[in-house]
Amino acid sequence: MKSIRAAADGNTVDLWLLSEITSWTAADFMSAADYYGTDKNYILNIHSPGGDPFSAFAIHDYIKAKGLKVTSRIWGHAASAAAIIAASTQRVEMGELSHLMIHNAYGGSSTELLDSLNEKQAQVFAARTGKKEKAIRSLMDAETWMDAATAKAEGFADAIIKELALAALYKASYMEENKPVEVAEVAAPETVEEVVETPAETVAETTVIEQEVEVTATDMVNAALGKKKRVSFDVSAHFTSAINALADEVKEKGDALAEAEAEVVRLKEQIEALQTQAATAETEATTAKAEADAVKAMFEQVKSELAQVSAEPVTPAAEAAKSEGAAAVPGKMIPEGKQTKKQLYESKVAELYGHFVPNKTKA
Repeated sequence: MKSIRAAADGNTVDLWLLSEITSWTAADFMSAADYYGTDKNYILNIHSPGGDPFSAFAIHDYIKAKGLKVTSRIWGHAASAAAIIAASTQRVEMGELSHLMIHNAYGGSSTELLDSLNEKQAQVFAARTGKKEKAIRSLMDAETWMDAATAKAEGFADAIIKELALAALYKASYMEENKPVEVAEVAAPETVEEVVETPAETVAETTVIEQEVEVTATDMVNAALGKKKRVSFDVSAHFTSAINALADEVKEKGDALAEAEAEVVRLKEQIEALQTQAATAETEATTAKAEADAVKAMFEQVKSELAQVSAEPVTPAAEAAKSEGAAAVPGKMIPEGKQTKKQLYESKVAELYGHFVPNKTKA
């Protein structure tokens, strides 16, 4: 998402900074300046609550290093980091009802860093106004808000836009589609005519927009006498190209977002499947451990019983049969105590086997 929009008309490049200042703001400003070059006249329209001071300093240093010719025009307000950017330009103009605010940096845990940031912005404002840094620091400590007249008197601004005798209404093409803006007629400096917008059914290739222009002394006298001057400009095909490029960018971002959302759904399903498998494996592991413990307990029991059998005297089966006066009958169970050790071991093993393979019959 772009933080700064740009459009060129001849030797002038208009830039619009209409949101909070982030690293994207610095990136967009540098990209636009690199694209259009250093020989253009830049108009930076600002309506911003401020934001990242590092990005503001980046724009300041880039303007100075490249020798860019930039005029700031403040609409609404330029606060905090936005005021730093405005003070970095060659000329600052403010709308009649606009405000500018400077204050100390805050946030984070490094006092040294905050002191450094405040020192840097005090230097920028001192260079812009000609004031001593100590005086600037006092204004920053108080979090000072200035209207256009005060900002001009204190050196933060060079001019108030109404005083130029043409009240320019800046409306970028990307802000309203299918709504050409009528040019407002300006009478005496005390009166600014209302701008009336009329929706159009179709978009023409050429649209009339308002643009602030330099005026002659004659124009200013005519304005003071109540005479009116209408100024209109034909928007070149560049604006149409810029709008189409913006639409393509929005579509591209939308496709990328949809693809990312689909990927999130797929990963969520995979995670749920893995969680189910893990729960099943845990249950099986618990069951296997219980069975192993049961086998171990049975094994210890049989081992103990076999040890007892091994320690007891056993009468051979043949002698047991003799002592009872009868021959041994094949296949007949010999009473306990009359069995051989081998028969007792086999009996215990069969008993153990029957515990773990209860449904298996011996052939």
